[in-house]
Amino acid sequence: MMDVALIASAAVGVLAPALRHLLSLGADKAVEAAGKGVTETLWEKVKGKIFGKKGAADAANEVAAAPEDKDAKEILDTHLRQILAADPELAAEVEKLLQNAGAFHQEAHLQGDGAIAQAGAGGRAVAAGKGGIAIGGDVHGGVRSGRGED
Repeated sequence: MMDVALIASAAVGVLAPALRHLLSLGADKAVEAAGKGVTETLWEKVKGKIFGKKGAADAANEVAAAPEDKDAKEILDTHLRQILAADPELAAEVEKLLQNAGAFHQEAHLQGDGAIAQAGAGGRAVAAGKGGIAIGGDVHGGVRSGRGED
């Protein structure tokens, strides 16, 4: 399974523009809307957990009020990351839904003399200059730098 931080970040990216609408729907209307699209289906999967977690509903309301507010989205992302980490089955469902929708992407930009920057879901980015090493996430096993010459 993908890292829950990436799943949460992609989920917030999908939900943020529609949260105002989704929160304005009554419970019955939200259930009817589920299945109409990825955003509604995603919301149906996570909304119970969001409303059940202290502070998460407030974070969703903040994002609904200002969908472009990076700080508000980061707070919602943190709550959603904690929710998904506590419920691996839900995390797997959300990951599958987002993968099928093409919500995960990576971009690499080569600049000048060997510097590289990569941006992924949710605006997370990592960069390394010439000869540098950039690692995002966990590294397991041995890591060797250089040309392998002893």
